[in-house]
Amino acid sequence: MADTPKTDGGTGTDTSAAPRTLAAFAGDSPSGLASLDDGSIVVSANPSVDDGLDSSAPRVVQLDRDGAVLQELSVGDASTRLGGVAAVDTMVYVLTTEPSQQVVQADLLTREVSVLAALPDLPACLGFLVPEPCEEHLVSSAPQAVDLVVYGDRLLMSDWAQGVVFWVDPKTAETGVWAKGAPLSSLTDDAGPTGLDVTTEGIVTVVSGSAGAVVVRVADDRGRTVAEVARYGAEDGARDVATVPAGFAVSLARAGVVDVLADDGSVHLQLRDPDPLFEPEAILSVGTRLAISDPGTGRILQVELSE
Repeated sequence: MADTPKTDGGTGTDTSAAPRTLAAFAGDSPSGLASLDDGSIVVSANPSVDDGLDSSAPRVVQLDRDGAVLQELSVGDASTRLGGVAAVDTMVYVLTTEPSQQVVQADLLTREVSVLAALPDLPACLGFLVPEPCEEHLVSSAPQAVDLVVYGDRLLMSDWAQGVVFWVDPKTAETGVWAKGAPLSSLTDDAGPTGLDVTTEGIVTVVSGSAGAVVVRVADDRGRTVAEVARYGAEDGARDVATVPAGFAVSLARAGVVDVLADDGSVHLQLRDPDPLFEPEAILSVGTRLAISDPGTGRILQVELSE
């Protein structure tokens, strides 16, 4: 495993670049990102004004390659907040993080929106006769959904509070635990998995906060860690991960940076924006393009990465 990525004389090179704005969301904060087979991007967007006067519902928005809006669908009502999003063919799956933790499905052709499944609320594993599955914390925490990705014929969902990655079958709505416990979380640390990414080979990469640090891990098909490829301090606010042609990228929300790393964890490019409110959240790799959601400024940014 490489040392903590640095660009100030540490691991990697001191190289930076600025992504360009692909789309701006006036009055909305973009959150999750997913791609469709035609190269278009699906964005989950929440109203950024929350003063009791805004009655608009969050939306799922489809953008073409140039950032133009192709269509949008409302999800829930004004109390609903959306998180990660995934897409298969014309079906979009999006996590609701408020008022309940659910997976909602939206058909881009029929424009029908319905609830697929709810995230399970697991008991703490400590104590006698605690049934599996359970969360490996001292005290049971309520679910807190973050990210959602397609994994074969299932979906994977990260739950930051319970320290669990769940799976859900879109055909049956059945759910289960795909990965939990160390190294995704610890008994005394309530920071669990956030960002998820799946390569074309089916390798899952997870960003997880554990023991005061945020680690990018590559997991096998049973959810077991096979490599720790980069480690960040909690102050960086590592949020999401995406596989890119040269390796992978990690969004650092608190640091206002997206690191592009080689497979060994060394940083060879940092993506920054001149806006001081730049707060990279979800990142998505589409071919050689890297898309970035920025709720801080209400934009989707994009950068072209070389092979």
